[in-house]
Amino acid sequence: MGFTLTSYNTMKESFDRGILTFLGHHKVASVDKLPPHRKGYVLFLQTMIEQIDQLPVKNTEKEIREQERLKASILTGAMYIISEGMLPASGSLLRDILQETMGVRAENKDKGTTANIIDPMSAAHMTSEAMKFYTALIFPHGSTDKMLAQNPFSKIESMDFVTFEVQGIDLGATARKAVLHNGRHAMINEEKERLRREAESKKGPYASYNPMGWFSGTSKKKDDEEEYDDTLEDTKGAKV
Repeated sequence: MGFTLTSYNTMKESFDRGILTFLGHHKVASVDKLPPHRKGYVLFLQTMIEQIDQLPVKNTEKEIREQERLKASILTGAMYIISEGMLPASGSLLRDILQETMGVRAENKDKGTTANIIDPMSAAHMTSEAMKFYTALIFPHGSTDKMLAQNPFSKIESMDFVTFEVQGIDLGATARKAVLHNGRHAMINEEKERLRREAESKKGPYASYNPMGWFSGTSKKKDDEEEYDDTLEDTKGAKV
């Protein structure tokens, strides 16, 4: 099964709760007081949320539903890039907060919780949408010749934007490669299975039946006796 997106509003609420926990962990009262190597990530994601909130309001039910999906996909993609490409894989409370906010979880049979893991197709799609949204914010409308000196993120000094951009591109490319590899592997396995079934069907229902099997024991015994008789002839007069 593919990854199931958490609703955008649920993500925002979860992220806010997680950041309060994060502030308490570092014993500070505001994000500005966080250690620089973590503050930038939080400020960046808060700014992303502010910008996502400014997306034009849609009218029809279908448009609203698609807009909400897009919002969740953009935010999940941005969090995925940071959690998978910029934070340590273990021992990072912020990474744990982002994983929980995205709705990523392993299966827990005791709690009756099903797994919700970001698969390659979902990763490729979400990182693409996150990077597209981010790029639209840092470049003038309709041009990618030069970044805007003043953009929504320009005041965040402690964020490594170059690494975010590189990881966004690399993680997306890795995910797309995995999609192609897995798809080709599935195709090959399916073709092998088809050929196997085809070969089995051609053998017919009696393919494994050996009509000579009834006589195989007698034939073997006869052959053995003949060999034994031949041996006796050959060993006559020999020392034993």
